[in-house]
Amino acid sequence: MSLYGSEILTSYVLILSSESDKKIPEEIQNTLLEALNRYTNGLIYRNSYISNTDFLLKKIIVLDALSRFQTVGDDVIRSIQVDPKILPTDILISLRNIYSKSRIYKNQISQLDILLKSRFRVQGTSYNFVDETGLWWLLSSNDSTVMRIILSVVKDPNWKEDLPRLIRGAISRQFKGHWDITPANALGILAFQSYSKQFEKDSVEGTTVVTLENNSNTLEWKNQKEPNKLTLPMPHNAQNLEFVQNGNGKPYVVIHTKAALPLKEKLESGMRLEKEILNESGNKKTSFQEGDIVRVRLKIYTESDLSWIAVRDPIPAGASILGSGLGNDSRSGSELTKEENWWSSPTFIERKWEGYTAYFEYLPAGSVTLEYVYRINQTGKFILPPTRVEAMYLPDQFAELPNSDQMITKE
Repeated sequence: MSLYGSEILTSYVLILSSESDKKIPEEIQNTLLEALNRYTNGLIYRNSYISNTDFLLKKIIVLDALSRFQTVGDDVIRSIQVDPKILPTDILISLRNIYSKSRIYKNQISQLDILLKSRFRVQGTSYNFVDETGLWWLLSSNDSTVMRIILSVVKDPNWKEDLPRLIRGAISRQFKGHWDITPANALGILAFQSYSKQFEKDSVEGTTVVTLENNSNTLEWKNQKEPNKLTLPMPHNAQNLEFVQNGNGKPYVVIHTKAALPLKEKLESGMRLEKEILNESGNKKTSFQEGDIVRVRLKIYTESDLSWIAVRDPIPAGASILGSGLGNDSRSGSELTKEENWWSSPTFIERKWEGYTAYFEYLPAGSVTLEYVYRINQTGKFILPPTRVEAMYLPDQFAELPNSDQMITKE
C-alpha cells in the first residue's frame, strides 16, 4: 500500500466511475477530484517509475478524468498543447476526450481522428494497432487502448463505419477469454456495454432474406444461438447481393467468396509467407530424386500480434516427414532441422502423409522461421496444393503461396 497515493490510479477509478455510471460516495469523490486538481496546478508532485519526462502524459490522463466531473478551462488545456504526432495512442485518446468537452478545442477533434485512424491497420474485418507500445506504468496496455478508443468514439457518427472493425479487433485480442491486464478487462466490459446500448438496442428477431441473382434463401433467427451460415452459387457476371431483414434488430453480415481454382499468384491478407526448398547442406534444391532428403524453410511475417496460427505445407505423395521420434527418424530429423528461440517454436506439430502442419498458440508481430525435413520415397510427377498460413479464428488473416509441380526421378 502506498502512503502517497497515485495520480494515475485515482484517474483510472474516476474514469471507470464516469463510464459505468457507478457513483463514488460524494465525500470520497470530492477528495479525489481535489487531489487531481492540486496535481495539475503543481501543488502535488509525484516521482515517475520511468523518468521525470512523462509529466505531460500524466497530466493529460488526469485532465481526462477531471473533465468528466468538472469544466476544464481553456487556459489549462492550452498548457498541454503539444504536437499530437509524438503522443502515444493511449494519451492521444485522452486528449481527444478533453477536446470533446471544450468549446474552443472541439473543432480540432477531426485532426486527432485522422491521426488515430492512421495508427490502426485494417486487417480484413478488424483493426489492429500499427504501434504496439503499452505504457504499463500508466496502467495502459495495447488491449486497454483499444477499449478506450471504443469508449471515446462510440457515439461519434464519424466513427460509425469503423466501430464494427474495432469491436472485432478487440475480440481477437482476447487470450483464454480475457484481455492482457485488469484495466483492459474492466474497460472492455464497459466498451462492449456502451457499444451494445448504442447499436444493439433491439435483439435480432424474425427472418433475413438473402438474394443473389435468381437464388434466394431465408434465415430464421428464432432460438438462434450460433451465427447462421449460408452458401450461394457465384453468378457468372456482376450481380447485386441483397439482404432484407423482416423483424426487429440489425444482424451483422460477413461475406466470404470461395472459388475452386488453382492458385497462380501468392495471396496476402494481414500475413506474408516465404518458402525455400533446400538440400541437406542448405543450398537451393532444383532437382529431385527418389531417396533425396529435402529441407523446407518457411518464413512467416505477421503485421500484428496474432493467436492460434496454423501453417500447412504439402509434400509429395509417399514422402515421409522426419523427426517424428520413431527409431532413427528422430535423429535424422533433428540433425537437419534448425529451430529458433523457444518462444517462436510451434506449440504443436502434425506430421501426416499429406504434409506438415504446425500450430502456434501466439505469434508476435514480425517474422518467424520454421524448418522441417522430409524424405522422397517414390518417383512421378506430383501436383501440390498451395502452402497456407492462417489465423484460425480470424479467417481473413492468411497468406497462400502456390507450389510448383514436383518431378521426381530414379536415383
